[in-house]
Amino acid sequence: MFTEKCCSAGLIPLVILVLLQLLQGSCHARNQNFCPNYSSSCGIIKNISYPFRLKGDPESCGDKRYELICENNVTELYMNYRKYHVQAINYKNYTIRVVDVGVEYINVCSSIYNFNFSYSDSVRGPLYDLYEYFSEDYYETYLTRNIVFFNCTNPVIDDSLYVTMDTNASCNLDYSKEKGKQHGHIYATITYGLNIGDLKVGCYVKTVGLTSWGLSKSNVVITKNKKTNVVDIRRALVYGFELSWLNAQGICDNYCGNWTGPKLCSLSNNSSLKVICIRKQNY
Repeated sequence: MFTEKCCSAGLIPLVILVLLQLLQGSCHARNQNFCPNYSSSCGIIKNISYPFRLKGDPESCGDKRYELICENNVTELYMNYRKYHVQAINYKNYTIRVVDVGVEYINVCSSIYNFNFSYSDSVRGPLYDLYEYFSEDYYETYLTRNIVFFNCTNPVIDDSLYVTMDTNASCNLDYSKEKGKQHGHIYATITYGLNIGDLKVGCYVKTVGLTSWGLSKSNVVITKNKKTNVVDIRRALVYGFELSWLNAQGICDNYCGNWTGPKLCSLSNNSSLKVICIRKQNY
């Protein structure tokens, strides 16, 4: 009888130890790529850590889906067969800011012809979103606005929405070089969206890009009360646009633990930006 009690008592610590190891293993499996004591740097991006990683980092660090490349001391992101310069990574609000490699500040018109703008449908997907979600009330805010470039057969002189890009006639010159195209006038605007009535007769949308300039507290807010000019267009282009990774596949799960079913990761509506898990079927 004594021996049986002794052995049973001896098994209790062992069982507890096994359970703790299993629990630790489960947590580690869910967060196995965090590598809290490891980060990389490249150029102006000094702290590259989970979910991001640099190519060549230890295999166990970061999420391979978010692998960045350091080229000529510049951090690059390849997304949907396009290359972007990484301008900033904000781990507090889970956003990365990028700019297309074809952007030129001095010659905006050259930028139009040197690259294909990243319209919203080309950057949204399982890894990134163009929205942030705040508080338990589940409201979304746009991270970007559109930079729309128009080509018009005739000059537009009666609409402040159309910002002329013809200051040095370079846009017209570049456009006239396009094979099979007639000479036109290039205009641009920054907007959340266009209405049918915004498109003038003889004008068509040449290309559409994204920008987060004017939406951050650190930048001048562009509103309808302030007339946009060509300098604003340049600043918006080179500033780039932000993408959120918080609700990407597998990322939100790290914060919601064992929740099952559709879920959404939101940020608290205060300076702490605490992650809040929300069951999507409630909305």
